[in-house]
Amino acid sequence: NGLFFFPRLEVLGAAIATAFGNFVSFCMAYYSLRHKGRYLYLDLHESWRIDKKYVGDIMRISSSSLVEQMFLRMGFFMYAKSIAILGTIVFATHQLCMNIMSISFAFGDGLQIANTSLVGQSLGAKRPDMAKIHSKVTQMIGIIVGVILALIVVVFRKELLGLFTTDTAVIDMGKIPLLIIAVTILFQ
Repeated sequence: NGLFFFPRLEVLGAAIATAFGNFVSFCMAYYSLRHKGRYLYLDLHESWRIDKKYVGDIMRISSSSLVEQMFLRMGFFMYAKSIAILGTIVFATHQLCMNIMSISFAFGDGLQIANTSLVGQSLGAKRPDMAKIHSKVTQMIGIIVGVILALIVVVFRKELLGLFTTDTAVIDMGKIPLLIIAVTILFQ
């Protein structure tokens, strides 16, 4: 729909914004991995041989997250399918609300990935005390971010929906689900 100095490009604009966002994310990740002295450093000149012991450790630590993610994705699919049956406006409202909720997922997933990396490094360095500290700090950051995001969703739900559409029926229908999403963000 165009925003600030950006022209109205509709679907093309969404595609450009998504590609640009992914590119910026890639640049940030690459930058953080290529500088020595950072917590994670990727050296392209070191051996990249896979050590079976580490693969086993990774599988043992991450298997519960894998199962959780599989069930989560199946649940999302079944839920979206049941919403699609209810009609175009309901489905459009659902999609917009899920887009807004995906912002909180991005924070949650990012914290989860960061915590997994830090805990793994700490356990690899035989520092379980640091692993616990990293987990507790990440949990506190998650709580703070969750409360802030939930407040933003509650206070600015009409404006958030307005970023995606000008259809008043969709905006009006989305106000209540966004309140539910705000509560969900707190537990996420």
